[in-house]
Amino acid sequence: PCTGPEWMPACVEVKIPHGAADQDLEDLLELLGHLERLEFEFASGRVRLFPILEEEQVPQAYRSSQDSDDRRAWGVVMPSWHLYVAEQRPRFDLRCLDYDLSDAPGTYLCGAAYAMLVHVEDGVPWVLAVKQNQKGIYELPGGGVEGFVDDDVLQSASREWAEEVNPTNLEDFRLENAAMLAESGQADHHVIALKCYIDQDKWPGKKPTKPNRSRPCKAFVLMRATKRFYEKTCDGGEITLPDQYCLGCRCRALHYAVTCECGPPADPETRRRTVTEGLPYIECTHFKWLRWDGGDGTSSAPLRDGEQSRIVHMSYSKTTPAALVRGALTLPEVQRFLGLPENRRPSSERRRLNLKPRSNAAAASYERDPRIFGTGRARGEGQP
Repeated sequence: PCTGPEWMPACVEVKIPHGAADQDLEDLLELLGHLERLEFEFASGRVRLFPILEEEQVPQAYRSSQDSDDRRAWGVVMPSWHLYVAEQRPRFDLRCLDYDLSDAPGTYLCGAAYAMLVHVEDGVPWVLAVKQNQKGIYELPGGGVEGFVDDDVLQSASREWAEEVNPTNLEDFRLENAAMLAESGQADHHVIALKCYIDQDKWPGKKPTKPNRSRPCKAFVLMRATKRFYEKTCDGGEITLPDQYCLGCRCRALHYAVTCECGPPADPETRRRTVTEGLPYIECTHFKWLRWDGGDGTSSAPLRDGEQSRIVHMSYSKTTPAALVRGALTLPEVQRFLGLPENRRPSSERRRLNLKPRSNAAAASYERDPRIFGTGRARGEGQP
């Protein structure tokens, strides 16, 4: 069983033996079909039936030679669900770029959408990020798409923005007021769809090998921030929270058999009220604009608890692929959308001339760079 948003269902597998009569199969499906009409008091989700693929029918894109036995078994259920959603909701079946931003080998179902509100100042993009309460780091606002609730990835990103950035529904922080979504003559948003991997943050600069079956594709929805909104929020700050809310537990109780040590509003009783009373669940507490300069992010990691820094660089993580941080700014369509000079190269890839003094003269066989020293002969070849 796996609990999560609607696109990641709690699965109960019903195996039908080979040789079952067609009438028996129809009777069983009719009986199970009543489950799809159930409604629940404390949950908005619905039961959905979908066929499970045979292991040899799973697309190659969802397979990995490094999978363990348990992940290989689970790797049959999630692709089956993805293909079912893609058939029912084709708008979420996106053609996405691979980790190296090359042409994609195929299409993948979008499992998560993120709102990238971008402001360009003096040719440098800045992206609004929110501080995840449980992780304590700044990441892009977003989360799982709900394939049977949202119409497209823009609506998914807008819903996640409202949940994480504007839980009290302030007028100035509504996405339609913060972003230029209806600017005449230009596209209101641009989607960067990337294939996702489980190990995307462990080997920066190298292509990962383990496909993420829970979220095979992530859609990063680029939107341009209004000047008024950026000037009002450029220094960052705290997110306005409702009077009563629940924060996620930050101790080991969620993953280990120990007693929860968190106090209100993250204690078990408050978390229970999110189900029984509809208390809002708050994931983020602060927001900040991150500098998106296309670097690798290793020297300026996301801001963590207790650290103070006015400029924080956007860096890769388990949520944000390194391909997005380092390579998306080199895409011509992204440069045109943000109004940046084309053929822009990330700051980490720009060539710099580093000269250091030498204590000894170069040897006669030393090959000098003709771009620096010209085409003359080296010292010791007849020159004084």
